[in-house]
Amino acid sequence: MGDYMDENIDYLQEDVADFITLNSRDGKIVTLEEIETFINNEEKDPTDVTEILESIKSELDLKTIDDSEGNTFYYSGNEMTDKYAGIIIRVKNKDILKLIGDTVREESRRYPRPTYVTMFNLPPYNLTEGELEDMLAELSIDSEYRDLKFTHASNGTVFVYSNKHMSKGYADYLAEWIEVGQDENP
Repeated sequence: MGDYMDENIDYLQEDVADFITLNSRDGKIVTLEEIETFINNEEKDPTDVTEILESIKSELDLKTIDDSEGNTFYYSGNEMTDKYAGIIIRVKNKDILKLIGDTVREESRRYPRPTYVTMFNLPPYNLTEGELEDMLAELSIDSEYRDLKFTHASNGTVFVYSNKHMSKGYADYLAEWIEVGQDENP
């Protein structure tokens, strides 16, 4: 009987590891409740989920992150970066304006480059066109974000940058190069 239970736990560990890994690959973080629901849907014997998570922790580089309400989410560090998980949490927390501001400032400082405005329509941000327009309008009037400025490439593509980290001329030049120039100069 003991060998059967050990084998069953091994399969359960593999199943939970696969569940977390696949969700992380898809850009999703999961709660303990979602893991428990997965186990129950697989008609597995009731077991201590925290024990299973502890047993697969190193294999997955299992990480946790908490939202503003104290909910804990799990993801595989092998499949998702901490930064990406942090963005997901900030989106869940509806901290979008600050997230956009921080992202633009970091890209302007670190790379340096202006940020495609449409990037915020893509995962993990997933803003609709209307939400993005509202956020960009709010950025324009909120004094906390007065360093964020807009520039356009000659093809109409809109970028945003921080003038704390990059001059207008350099942002204009990079926007044009990214969108038009590099295609014309292979």
